Amino acid sequence: MSLALFHEAPDSGGSLTGSPTGLDDMKVFPLVFTITLGLACIASFACDVAQAYVPPSQFIVRSMVKKHLGAKAIRLKSNFVLADSQKVFKETAWVDYANESIKSRMFDDTGKEVFAYERKLDLHAPMPDLILLETRSEMLARALRTKDVPVRSEPELLALKTEEERRAVEITALTRWKGTLAWAIGKIRGSDKTNQLWIEKDTFEPLRYIQNADHPTEVRFENFKVTREIPYPKLITYLEEDKPVFKLESVEVQMNPDSLELKAPIKVGFTDVGNSLDSNSQAAIKKFYQEVR
Repeated sequence: MSLALFHEAPDSGGSLTGSPTGLDDMKVFPLVFTITLGLACIASFACDVAQAYVPPSQFIVRSMVKKHLGAKAIRLKSNFVLADSQKVFKETAWVDYANESIKSRMFDDTGKEVFAYERKLDLHAPMPDLILLETRSEMLARALRTKDVPVRSEPELLALKTEEERRAVEITALTRWKGTLAWAIGKIRGSDKTNQLWIEKDTFEPLRYIQNADHPTEVRFENFKVTREIPYPKLITYLEEDKPVFKLESVEVQMNPDSLELKAPIKVGFTDVGNSLDSNSQAAIKKFYQEVR
């Protein structure tokens, strides 16, 4: 559609004259030009993103996992906050890489233990913990594939004859999340029904883990802080159908804590204090250990 800001008046001998609202049109012209230029820039950027080179999904996952290397153990202290009631619990978790395990204790606001848990960091661990803490890229890639996030293995890609075939089997897009460029593994244009992992383009820090089943869930990772070269988010939010259920606010990340802490035995499950909690709090704590920790 063309914009006729000027017209040729029949009594002017062919000279350009203003329209009946010529002065207003002349004022509007810079605005129209600016808007048109802006839309052209947006379209050009969208085109550049759509046509940008996207590295193999295995490479993206490996680059993310490399950032987890270097610690023998990690202690994480966090505030566990329920979205509906804003009730706050304290959580301390210990990651033991020598034994490939993680243990966690949850406390109420008076410091009394309400729940404890211990598990292996393996294929059956909740995906958010693996995404943030796993140091074996092949194991994480396998775990993602079990959740239908399509990370292609190197043998799978090498079996294909051409680079075009290898690119064709990858389901990864370069997109934006809150103004940040991200690799979105599993994202298919025009569909929001796939399971996905979004990773920041330049830092290779995870942004979102999405499960689009009958009951869609999402875990968001925000505001990463680096402790002794290992990044960990200051905020983790768990959502169901786009509604926050709980969040985990990082208070302290300590590398290689006292080994006695790692060896201290725990009794898995709710304590007597935990059993006296309201049903919403108990349900949120169970959900946290099922889906995140």
